Amino acid sequence: MTVQTETGKQRRVVQPTSAFVLSLASGIAMVSFSSGLANYTQYYFITNIMVQNSFIVGLLTVFVGALLYQRPNEKTVWSLVMMTLAIDELQLVISISSTIPLLQIPSLGLALGPIAGILALLSGIGGLRFKL
Repeated sequence: MTVQTETGKQRRVVQPTSAFVLSLASGIAMVSFSSGLANYTQYYFITNIMVQNSFIVGLLTVFVGALLYQRPNEKTVWSLVMMTLAIDELQLVISISSTIPLLQIPSLGLALGPIAGILALLSGIGGLRFKL
């Protein structure tokens, strides 16, 4: 992507691609984790709430990653929001694991939830460390 400056010269805009890719992978993992929770029916009301929360956090992670990519000048704000979403996902995983054994959740239930939170955290840190 190039931007036209006032003097007529074109300048290349650098974007945090690695942070965006990590946030995309994290969002996909969060949505997959929530779909794995949907199959667990023993604790229906608890999993229903957790599925909705994890799904929404996954969608927000992809959206915030796209904003981080499109608006690299606001990298601090979007990176901090990404880190907040990562902490929220990790907290969801901890609260789920105290109620539902993660080994019983299909689709890599044991690993997918924590991996999604860690990827989102790495995306936020990568966005903060990004140099314009």
